[in-house]
Amino acid sequence: YEQISVLHRLMRPQRPKQHWHYYYNCFAHSAVCRLICTFLFPFRFHSWSLHVLMLPTTGEDPDLSKIHHSFDVWHKTSRLTKALMKGASTARTRCIREWIPSIRNHFWHSVTSCNGDLGVMKDTWEGILFYLADVHSWIGGHCIHTDLSEREDAGKTSIQRGSYALRLLSDLLLDRTFLASMKYYTKARETTQVELFFSLLNGYCPKRLAYRWDAFKARCIAAALDHNVHLGRPVRVRGDGTTMYHRKWSARSKRWYVSHIFEKKQHKHVPVVLACLLRYYLQETDGIARGTINDIHHPKHISATIATSNPPPTADIAREQISRSSQKASS
Repeated sequence: YEQISVLHRLMRPQRPKQHWHYYYNCFAHSAVCRLICTFLFPFRFHSWSLHVLMLPTTGEDPDLSKIHHSFDVWHKTSRLTKALMKGASTARTRCIREWIPSIRNHFWHSVTSCNGDLGVMKDTWEGILFYLADVHSWIGGHCIHTDLSEREDAGKTSIQRGSYALRLLSDLLLDRTFLASMKYYTKARETTQVELFFSLLNGYCPKRLAYRWDAFKARCIAAALDHNVHLGRPVRVRGDGTTMYHRKWSARSKRWYVSHIFEKKQHKHVPVVLACLLRYYLQETDGIARGTINDIHHPKHISATIATSNPPPTADIAREQISRSSQKASS
């Protein structure tokens, strides 16, 4: 058996038939190829994750009980930031605002330093309340400061113990639902690279345009080749050897940040792909204009429409549908 990580992106959750078909095909393929599915990233769709675990299975179906569902950490920190911003909107809780970046960074620290241990993750996370109240040692734990955290928190006013702001933070950070969802983040999974790939895919397959199934597959393959060939591009440097950055302004966080500037893409794989296509069509005997045969994974074999039920005859729909203009004419 080979252990792999399965990544699934639910781009259009309003199409349940197609997605459950993709889920089943993925797990069935894993069982046939003797692969062990360990991780699944449903991208914030917790209800989909729980529904997969409760799917009825038979002896021939893949075992879904051994799947460990992991969610993207960035989406969790984003929701946490929104909840803290909402809680710090009053005059009594305004002191929380300057601590929001530190709380968000501490959640990242709790996730990445627990080594998959849920208990360690929760203990580390609960220590942020002591740190905000300027308590650095308590029964059962103590703060672990770094030079970076000390520089970031220099000059900030600690939150008074017993204050309304600290009680509100305790309710938000130690919420029962929030702590129960921490088991999905013990593996510290991120989807940054996947988001970058889908951003590249949007250049090859814009969402505002519709493609035939074979054209869509070809464009996806072209996007995958572009992504894989240019993985690990070096960062652009100046003549003196210093790294080049590009500054950007974040409207949400109200601060500047920088990102690396990479070397330009060379697209060295394009001549090879064109040569392979030319060789294939030179050896083809049926001609380019021959009809295409749809495989079993074609969307029309999954569901003809995006509706959750079978459509009635068009004549019945037209007979039952009454428009305002027809009502005025009859009256």
